[in-house]
Amino acid sequence: MFKFLKNPFSENEAVGQRKSAQKELEAQTRSKSPEPTKSVKKSETAPAHSAKKSPARAKVNFGAGYGIILRPHVSEKTARAGTHDTYAFVVSRNANKIEIKKAFWKMYGIQPIGIQIANVSARSINFRRVAGFKSAWKKAYVRVPKGSSIAVYEGV
Repeated sequence: MFKFLKNPFSENEAVGQRKSAQKELEAQTRSKSPEPTKSVKKSETAPAHSAKKSPARAKVNFGAGYGIILRPHVSEKTARAGTHDTYAFVVSRNANKIEIKKAFWKMYGIQPIGIQIANVSARSINFRRVAGFKSAWKKAYVRVPKGSSIAVYEGV
């Protein structure tokens, strides 16, 4: 009847196979033929740094404290405090001590003894004659039992 009313995607018309489909079929038939296998040395496939894995790092569940404990706070002061079983973390602005304690316990499997929170206020800065400010943030000092340690500052 009218050619413009016909469905262009109808199956009545015989349409040839796409060129890309033909190439895929040819590639599959070529890959089915047996190829000589290469003997690859172990040192070529595995990177050198993957050989060492610390067992303490494998136990850490970083997803458990998602949104509460953001990252460890690394500075000279916190590194010195780490020798006294105290670790510092940047935490969410609306997190409280109870949430931080639960998140730390889930992440590292260690029940903290005490938690101290400090609000770090915003500071004004200048960058190439443009005034701006560093945003405020919250840090938490987490004290763990004597003898227990966590791998926070490794690789930093």
